[in-house]
Amino acid sequence: MAPEWHHWSTLDHGPHALAFWHDAVCAGVLDSEFCAEPGAAFAGTMSSQTRTEARLVNFASSPHRIRRSQRHVSRRDSDHLMLSLQVRGRAVMSQGETQVCLQPGEFGLLDPSSAFDIDFPEPTARRLVLLPRHVLAARSPGLRRLREPARLPAGMAFAPVLTETMRLLTETGLTLESRTVDTLLDTVAEIVALQCAPAAAAPSTELSFVGVKRHIDTAIADPGLSPASAAAACRISVRTLHRLFARHAQQSFEAYVVQTRLALARELLAAGKARTVSEAAFACGFNNLSHFTRRFSERYGELPVNLLRQGQAGA
Repeated sequence: MAPEWHHWSTLDHGPHALAFWHDAVCAGVLDSEFCAEPGAAFAGTMSSQTRTEARLVNFASSPHRIRRSQRHVSRRDSDHLMLSLQVRGRAVMSQGETQVCLQPGEFGLLDPSSAFDIDFPEPTARRLVLLPRHVLAARSPGLRRLREPARLPAGMAFAPVLTETMRLLTETGLTLESRTVDTLLDTVAEIVALQCAPAAAAPSTELSFVGVKRHIDTAIADPGLSPASAAAACRISVRTLHRLFARHAQQSFEAYVVQTRLALARELLAAGKARTVSEAAFACGFNNLSHFTRRFSERYGELPVNLLRQGQAGA
């Protein structure tokens, strides 16, 4: 059964609306301070839900300002990165010496592990997805920590997909199965990793290499995996691919693939997850059994059939 949404509204709180909204932001988004223009009438509605470690938020409100100070960070560090979709009004995000202004239709990525301010100078509506830090870091290690806020323009290639995905995740009238939520969150994470990696701390060449390795991991069972197919899938040239391996792996693409396949086959055999040596070899992308046996023996100093017997005995 899907978790329920938590809803907050200032409608019935009169003179206490500001204090109520401050508590709502802390409970529904993250620990921070709230302020609005003195004497100005304030109104706001918010819905929040936590699904598979991610926090989903949908809110609209009068002009105001949010501040997450170093005191808040020290009291409770955040294990999420905050992705926002600006639906209505502007949002000005400030962190360190960097300031980013989001217009309607644009996205922002912010790291709550450092102090920041967000100013909403006019009535605003936003959709938020607070993604677990480890989910993004698995796709791009440079996204583990951000030094400054990042802006994703409305005109970027994947903007329509990201907009619709965030809308579905934060639409309170929809009841989504956990499997659907997981798929949508994976889509968000992949787009963020693709679009925001250059704003992360890691060099762009390192991030490209991480993407190539991720493709190899997913295609390792394909005997047709080659420099040309990997380069095409990662949208780089074959020449660039070879340069990445020379720089970051100090070995060739082919050597890296064989090493990865052998390590996976060894894991399958040792854990008793393969019934035969042929099954382990073919599952890891080898299409020649004698070639596999020779390479395996050269690397590990034993025949794969011996490891197979040990694995089956211990299973």
